[in-house]
Amino acid sequence: IERHFTHVFDVRFSGFQPKPDPLVYQSVLATLEIDGAQAILVEDTPRNLPPARALGMTTILIGDADELGLADYLVPDVLQAIRVAIDLER
Repeated sequence: IERHFTHVFDVRFSGFQPKPDPLVYQSVLATLEIDGAQAILVEDTPRNLPPARALGMTTILIGDADELGLADYLVPDVLQAIRVAIDLER
């Protein structure tokens, strides 16, 4: 999938420190030289959203329900997440 993305931030990037450690999100933002308000996190695990939102990121949760209201957007699949991201970019 790397040909489709400028950067891929996986667990290797973070020295095997997983999300939701806030340092993981901060290191991604630092690498991209942006602040949280310029970033979108697309996620399928609700517990990974709060640190991103605390940094000002827009969050898109892929799933059936967001009982805790952790996400800015709730979508059923990755195709809908892409549509939301495109709309946000406009």
